Amino acid sequence: MGIADLKYTIATENCADRSAISDGVRDIVAAQNAGTQAILDKLCQQEIDALKSQNSALQTQVTMQNLAASQAQQTAALVADNAAQTQYIVNRVAPYPIPAYTVGNPYQSPYPYYGGCGCAYNNLVA
Repeated sequence: MGIADLKYTIATENCADRSAISDGVRDIVAAQNAGTQAILDKLCQQEIDALKSQNSALQTQVTMQNLAASQAQQTAALVADNAAQTQYIVNRVAPYPIPAYTVGNPYQSPYPYYGGCGCAYNNLVA
């Protein structure tokens, strides 16, 4: 019985050794997988952070462009309104006549070279 017990003990120890080696290898592989996954997660997080930063910069740029367009539109509206108000005030304070049609000047001489009354012409002829 002593040899049978010895063989049993050796077989049990061999099984325990194999199990321990198998568990150790499994733990090493799991640790390597966890380390690799941590590196991959860090790289992905860096890419996500870079994209978030780029997205934020683009959103800021779009906001600034919209603000500039809005300011330009408001400025144009204010300038047009000020011009309209100025013209209104000028028309109310100092109105000027607007003729319906063009008429000749009644004070313009038909003889522009002789002073307009024709006297010089008459003096020359007489």
